[in-house]
Amino acid sequence: RLIILDTPDLSYHAGDHVCILPENTTSAINEFLSACGWQPDDERLDQHCSLASFTRGKYDTIREILTYHVDLSTTPQPHILSIIASYASDPS
Repeated sequence: RLIILDTPDLSYHAGDHVCILPENTTSAINEFLSACGWQPDDERLDQHCSLASFTRGKYDTIREILTYHVDLSTTPQPHILSIIASYASDPS
């Protein structure tokens, strides 16, 4: 795909980059939820959550965040793993 960005008001420096995340599939999200011990039909996934601040308010629910903001196809970065670990119930 050819993506052209018109950035007249945006300054950038050598080494800066843009990351374009693909939308995660429902099956990938369901696998993630299952690994976390959540049910895909849990109504809490569709309610506003405190993690919305990580998306600067663009996505409000856990389901939206997992669909559009988190790349489930690559190994998470350490700071993302620490956020996920804070929700884990098994200390190991």
